[in-house]
Amino acid sequence: MPYQMKDGRWRAVKMIDGQRKTKTCKTKSEAKKWEAEQDAAIWKQETSTVCLLDVATAYLDYSKARHHPATYKAKKLSIKRLFSYVKPDAAPEDVTPKIALAYMMDRQKEKGAAAANKDRKHMSAFWEWAREYYNFPDNPFQKTKKLPEDSTPHYVPPIEDFWKVYAIADVADRTMLLALLYTAGRRSEPMRWTWEDDIDLKEKRIRLSTCKTADGSRKYEWLSMPQRLHDALAMHKLKTGPTGHVFKSRSTGEAYKDRRHFVTRLCDRARVKPFNFHGIRGLCASLLAQGGVPMKEIQHVLMHSSMTTTDRYIRRLGQTSDVLAAAFDSFEDTKMAAKVVPFTATR
Repeated sequence: MPYQMKDGRWRAVKMIDGQRKTKTCKTKSEAKKWEAEQDAAIWKQETSTVCLLDVATAYLDYSKARHHPATYKAKKLSIKRLFSYVKPDAAPEDVTPKIALAYMMDRQKEKGAAAANKDRKHMSAFWEWAREYYNFPDNPFQKTKKLPEDSTPHYVPPIEDFWKVYAIADVADRTMLLALLYTAGRRSEPMRWTWEDDIDLKEKRIRLSTCKTADGSRKYEWLSMPQRLHDALAMHKLKTGPTGHVFKSRSTGEAYKDRRHFVTRLCDRARVKPFNFHGIRGLCASLLAQGGVPMKEIQHVLMHSSMTTTDRYIRRLGQTSDVLAAAFDSFEDTKMAAKVVPFTATR
């Protein structure tokens, strides 16, 4: 019997000889029709005409068009590893829960539980997609249990260490560091900004984006800009010119593609414990939480689609929404401290 899902669509369900298949339909009548049309002979014919490699190729084409390039690459590697256990021309039924478990355990030995769980997530998504479009059998990866991971939080530097790194950076890099601190931007964020599209000095706004959405589309959010960041960007614009990317490579004059080791190298020069872009993002979130900024506002800054994600993120940093530390002013005794002001989303 079909049932209605939260998004309004209908899920058709059919069980034959212990095998369960489902299909997402727009209407209840369409779901009922699909259920009535299913029988064992059709299922046998359908599964015998497809092989894993063909379906995997189709899924990766779909992923390439829909997901972020990094996500697509991770999915591609996960599927490639599957073919170490079965032949490319294998039938879907050849991938059993036992094979899925072997895949998980080998991956854990090679790279750890976190990597194994990520592969499990990618393979489960692939299989669910194949179930909907190619009538694959039950998902063997969902029958394997998620492996326990070490819940060690990301390293978040003390505010004093951030300002030590800031002090030894040149003027352009100081501007980028301030932008990272005041926006909690992900690593790719400042490399993407252009003066025309993302920086509004007149209205003191800065535009952030994320692809971490349910459908993989890019979501944009305008946030108010603290005065100190506004002044730094205004001076930076006088040097770079009013158009093009905000931050450019000194050697090529082109936009940075990746500054993966930019922050850690500055840490070495400043002789502080190394932290990275994500550490600065965590520092911003931590300081806002310690300053008593409402979780809803922190959610806007981090661009989390779910408050649950924000709450979990803050807890990983050692903060909780119900037990907040001292306000931001407690950091004012650091030599170069500047108060991070609460952001407000603007439309």
